Amino acid sequence: MHKCAVCSAADIEFLAQKNGYRYYRCARCEFIFLDPMPRQTELDALYVNPDKEAEPTYNKAGSRLRRAFAKLPRFYPYARGRDVLDLGC
Repeated sequence: MHKCAVCSAADIEFLAQKNGYRYYRCARCEFIFLDPMPRQTELDALYVNPDKEAEPTYNKAGSRLRRAFAKLPRFYPYARGRDVLDLGC
């Protein structure tokens, strides 16, 4: 068993297995990692495979923008007639 890549602790515990990959967690810093790490050819097959249809993704930026505009009227009375630096960073 390898040491944690983040804090170098040797106290590693098995967490789960999914799709043939074994996940471990560091007991000290709680970093989760694969052991053994997949080879570059395996990663290429997962991420750069032109034959595999891409999974649909969630438009997180659009969702945040809609929520920000929905909340904007609440802040308008406080900002009207004043200089505003930032709303909801």
